[in-house]
Amino acid sequence: DGNIRPCFEAVGCRLSQLDTMVEAELRQLPKVSGGGAVPQPSGELQQVLFAAGEEAETMKDDYISTEHLLLALEKIPLNLRQIVNHNPQSVIPNSAFVNG
Repeated sequence: DGNIRPCFEAVGCRLSQLDTMVEAELRQLPKVSGGGAVPQPSGELQQVLFAAGEEAETMKDDYISTEHLLLALEKIPLNLRQIVNHNPQSVIPNSAFVNG
């Protein structure tokens, strides 16, 4: 579980629904078999990582952490936003328990 479960709970995420949605999305992903194909991150993943990097820079952090990813997910139009509280500022006060 690590620190991600408390972060999702802090922003109002319904974890059972998240588990179901993630499993459904994973089943729909294309499968790669055989050799020669180099896996590449999707455009959506690249958007999230870029936005998380911007959040880290804005917060003057040296690396991307869970809170930056959650803030980035709020900015990218993905299905995950349907089950997360739409107040990105709610991540920041609750992230103190993650970073100490």
